[in-house]
Amino acid sequence: MGPAAGGQGPAGLGDDREPQPLASQSGDGAAVGSTGRQAALWQETVSLPLQMACEKTVSAMHHVLQRTITCAKAQAGEGQKPSPAQLELRMVQSKGDIENPEIVVQATVL
Repeated sequence: MGPAAGGQGPAGLGDDREPQPLASQSGDGAAVGSTGRQAALWQETVSLPLQMACEKTVSAMHHVLQRTITCAKAQAGEGQKPSPAQLELRMVQSKGDIENPEIVVQATVL
């Protein structure tokens, strides 16, 4: 996929699309490996229209992080903070959500 006739475009996207702001709510804790996985999810959706790719990527990460946090809190016990080991992303358990995420965010083109 090469650049469009107008040049390289914002952030080196290879076309003239405008950058889109992305807002999300944060959960409790920081899951181990979430940044790399989000980048991998983005790579998998690159052939989709930008709005749909954003919705699928963020929705899949939402489901993975929710499952990870829920499992980590259960392992840690009531009133205890989960350890980094307990916050390892639950990727295998989230396979269905990664392959076909229920869309929980709506992207808005500004």
